[in-house]
Amino acid sequence: MTDDREKDLPERVLSRLKNWRPIAYLIVLGVALGGIASFSDSISRIYMMAVGALKEGATPVILPKDTGWIFAGYFDEGLNKYTQGPYFKTVRSPYPTKSQIPRQGEWLRITSERNIIIADFETKGLTRRFDPPWQQNELKDSDYTGLKLPSGAVVEVRDVSLGAFVGRPAAVWVRVGVAR
Repeated sequence: MTDDREKDLPERVLSRLKNWRPIAYLIVLGVALGGIASFSDSISRIYMMAVGALKEGATPVILPKDTGWIFAGYFDEGLNKYTQGPYFKTVRSPYPTKSQIPRQGEWLRITSERNIIIADFETKGLTRRFDPPWQQNELKDSDYTGLKLPSGAVVEVRDVSLGAFVGRPAAVWVRVGVAR
């Protein structure tokens, strides 16, 4: 028979914990609380999606990895207005003042069907999902994900990027995610 000194550390720790019921109860309680927290987070997301669909009249959307870029319109900063578009309406904002350009955290209702764009999506998948499409100078067929946001969809702004040639209106690109 071996004594405690010859056992390795994990065996000694486990043998001591077996005799301490409070520790076992704490472990079970911790696992149960972790499960409840995970479940409640899932319920919260489902609830927020339902509220968005019912209260905001949103159309539920699916995005690859909950992100993608949409073209919001051409904005002339000198005139402080869109020359083409905008293809959205702000329906919820955490900011006290209004803005023509969408801001992070705002909810937008899409007013005209929008393609979901991710640079080089066909060849590189989601690796460039944070890169604004205008940085490529032109869209390629491989940038289109094949998904479209229908008119009426409500999305949350994750990032905004403007790109323009000198003397021309800026192309406004918005990286969106599912509104929560």
